[in-house]
Amino acid sequence: MGQRVNSETILKFHTDRNLLPITDAEIARSMGMDRSNYSSYVNGHLPITLFFLRKFYSAWGDKIDTLKLKNEVESSEVAEIVKTLSVKVGVLEKESEYQKKEIDALKNLAQNDKVKIQLLEKMLSRINGGNPINHH
Repeated sequence: MGQRVNSETILKFHTDRNLLPITDAEIARSMGMDRSNYSSYVNGHLPITLFFLRKFYSAWGDKIDTLKLKNEVESSEVAEIVKTLSVKVGVLEKESEYQKKEIDALKNLAQNDKVKIQLLEKMLSRINGGNPINHH
């Protein structure tokens, strides 16, 4: 039986394994193992050993490193996009606030104009001898 490894190393193995877009059968085959034997290690029925990890990383270490680098680049790009979009949302929110203020000002003007029209109609009605003004 090979030398056992600590839980952090086992966690790293599982994290790395999950990066690979292939089946356990393909991984087992590349390690020169039977799929059921590989599954026994992965599912905790057999302890993961240094020998097992050497075989795994010998077969997949380069691919895992490439995938990690790709994920880092993609994460960086996503972070930059999120930052840019956050700035744009902030600008839109400020524009929206400005537009709301403009709309409120126009409503106030319209209300003031409505009051003025009502006053003018009353004055004209008085001038017209108390008869309402017909709008055609």
